[in-house]
Amino acid sequence: MKFSVQSYTMSLGDWGKDCDIEALCNWTKGVGVEAIDWFGTYGSNIKEVKTIMDEYGLVTSCYTFFADLNFSDKKSALPGMDDFKRSIDEACELACSVVMMPISGKAEFDRDTQRKQITDNLNYVIDYAKKAGVIVTVENFDNINAPFITSDDMIKGHAMCSDLYVTYDSGNMLIANENPCESFEKSKHLVKFMHFKEFKYCVSSDRLCFDGSYIEPALIGNGLIDYPKLVKMVNEAYDGYINIEYQANDLTPEEAVQKAILYLKGIL
Repeated sequence: MKFSVQSYTMSLGDWGKDCDIEALCNWTKGVGVEAIDWFGTYGSNIKEVKTIMDEYGLVTSCYTFFADLNFSDKKSALPGMDDFKRSIDEACELACSVVMMPISGKAEFDRDTQRKQITDNLNYVIDYAKKAGVIVTVENFDNINAPFITSDDMIKGHAMCSDLYVTYDSGNMLIANENPCESFEKSKHLVKFMHFKEFKYCVSSDRLCFDGSYIEPALIGNGLIDYPKLVKMVNEAYDGYINIEYQANDLTPEEAVQKAILYLKGIL
């Protein structure tokens, strides 16, 4: 099982927060992890990031970016298509063959409509990625309005856009009250990248589930997910990198990632 550090986690989930690229690379190498998933490059030149990565002997496991294709017409989606192509070019600069688009959803559209809009517009530009040798994925997203949450959502998305694959996020389908192990079993044939994270039930939070309950982030191994079972399933079906994700506040990202890796190695 190969682990990956996620820049979004290491910057405490603050999009656009200053990130010391070299310090992150140095820390990653120091804890014995060989890969980083970059969520953009925080204003740093993409070529400089690749140079620093090379100096530390690190690889980019995934390149994560926003590209808004969630429109009912192609014209409105054109800026998002430009963002998509630019991001594919950036992934290539990092010698990265997998990209991921997080899609939180828009309240004015139902989930099925959004899924169709996104895949319709993605079909116009996904050949750009395919010709570059880059695999495009979306993740299970932890918002009840998101178009991609459950394994069924992922399967439907792939049917609508045959070159769209999955970043399996082990916690986010809990929003839809789907069992993470069952979700992986159903969608594993589409999985090209993975996130491991954890949630626990709470009285109230910004993560409302389909059944009216609430969940909040936790340290991997201290929540709802049956990681011993999931790790066994993943080991049998997937050999790529796995991001260690942490969104709670009781530990620093560095502490949480190291504890999570030790826990996961202990149940391998």
